[in-house]
Amino acid sequence: MKALVALKNYMQQSGLHHSLIDLVETCASQVNGCAYCIHMHTSEARTRGETDAVTLVSETKLVNLTLCVAVINAWNRIAISFRAVHPTHWRGGN
Repeated sequence: MKALVALKNYMQQSGLHHSLIDLVETCASQVNGCAYCIHMHTSEARTRGETDAVTLVSETKLVNLTLCVAVINAWNRIAISFRAVHPTHWRGGN
């Protein structure tokens, strides 16, 4: 867990735009079927005021983007296997 937190912290400082990280985390979470992570990452994106951005991606950013996908896949696997509960279940479905 500490290693994944360290990788997540690295991703936040990697130079990738936070909206791109949010998009990758949300998309991978959808593919992996992790409702808990979908909720978390879409909420984070909205809090940051998600906007669309189109940029050229350098080789370094491509490597960091690939690492971003690997990190969210690992988090999804942990959340799914430990049966993390979607937040609406904490509040009685509201």
